[in-house]
Amino acid sequence: MPRDIMIACVTVEVAMVVSPVLRYKPQELHLFRFIRDPGSRKSKLYRDHYNEVVRKVSASLPSCRIIEHPSIEITLESYVRADPRKMKTATNSVDDALFG
Repeated sequence: MPRDIMIACVTVEVAMVVSPVLRYKPQELHLFRFIRDPGSRKSKLYRDHYNEVVRKVSASLPSCRIIEHPSIEITLESYVRADPRKMKTATNSVDDALFG
């Protein structure tokens, strides 16, 4: 039986992640979180937002499995595994994130 999977990139906009998750109610949620400078104030801000997304989703959808992906390599692998047809889109997105 296929699982309903949702993929989201957590930035500082909690509602933009939580609202679609609560609407579609996936069984599994993959949250991608890139921290360039661990230990910095900015990394704490992103971690706080990530924690808030997890808290809100867990409270409303306790059966949803939440998987955190903290690196680009894991993100790309998971994204392509979810839909192999998106390899070009995934690699372009990673290039844009890294090189602007």
